Amino acid sequence: MLLNYNIISPNSLQFKKVEQLLVDSFPVDERRDMLDFERIARDNPRFSLLGALEGNNVKGFITTWDFDSFCYVEHFAVDSSMRNQGIGSRLLDHFVAQAAKPVILEVELPADLPACRRIAFYKRHRFVLWEDVDYVQPPYSPSRQALPMRLMTRGFDTAAAVEQAARELKRVVYGCIDE
Repeated sequence: MLLNYNIISPNSLQFKKVEQLLVDSFPVDERRDMLDFERIARDNPRFSLLGALEGNNVKGFITTWDFDSFCYVEHFAVDSSMRNQGIGSRLLDHFVAQAAKPVILEVELPADLPACRRIAFYKRHRFVLWEDVDYVQPPYSPSRQALPMRLMTRGFDTAAAVEQAARELKRVVYGCIDE
């Protein structure tokens, strides 16, 4: 399967497919309202939506935020009918190579088999699970819940650096002013 990796614009036909994949792949507390998602995709220069495309078909995507010293992966999903074909691995590897700086992301607590599999996937891609760094994903809106999570990184050397990045992403991505 020949995949192309392209930035997907909120004005494109592929954007609606990404929105549906986002809704299908993440529980409501782990994602934004779609109007907020569209607004950020359209108006925030730090935000990017990278798609894995076969022709015009979206096979997977990564949403990211670009900071001065690191990149944050907010969402990463592959179409359920396309999983276990290496699409996610190729998309993640492509993104990490293009980012050319440390990368941080949130993962669920390793409380069940699917969460453990996701953590193992990132570990295979040389991400480190920071079990000793307490982290709670702030709610995306007043109607959503905060969620205990873990942070995984690639290219971070110390817990202090991870904690500093977490404070910055909470402030910029989630709008937390007291972090």
